Amino acid sequence: TPSTATATATLNAAAQTFFGGHLVGGGLTFTWRPGTFLRLEVAGNVQQAMFEDGGGDFLSVLVNGRASIGLREHLSLDLYGGWSKLADAFAAQSRLRWTFLPGSDLFLVYQLALDTDTGEVPSHSLLAKLAWRFP
Repeated sequence: TPSTATATATLNAAAQTFFGGHLVGGGLTFTWRPGTFLRLEVAGNVQQAMFEDGGGDFLSVLVNGRASIGLREHLSLDLYGGWSKLADAFAAQSRLRWTFLPGSDLFLVYQLALDTDTGEVPSHSLLAKLAWRFP
């Protein structure tokens, strides 16, 4: 749940059945919001999958970060990044949003995927999106 507190920490844990086996894990999230113009968040999640036959067990480790920056009243920049140990990959996204009329926005989004084993960039894209509200 979003919070208006300056700093928050959230801890979670779960255990469940998972494709004939079990999945156990947990996560930790820190959020810092020094003002209405800036929100920083970092999260980590670890899950262990275990199967009855012992085959196919795996460990999933995820680390994600987010920064939301209010540049001006109607202009904001969101930056996202995430790393997965299981996929040996890092993904990043930046989104610039300009609200030029109430209910009407222009978005510029850049996405990048990086293979952390090889350092190669298998994909990246730049997208523009216009949302127009008719009176």
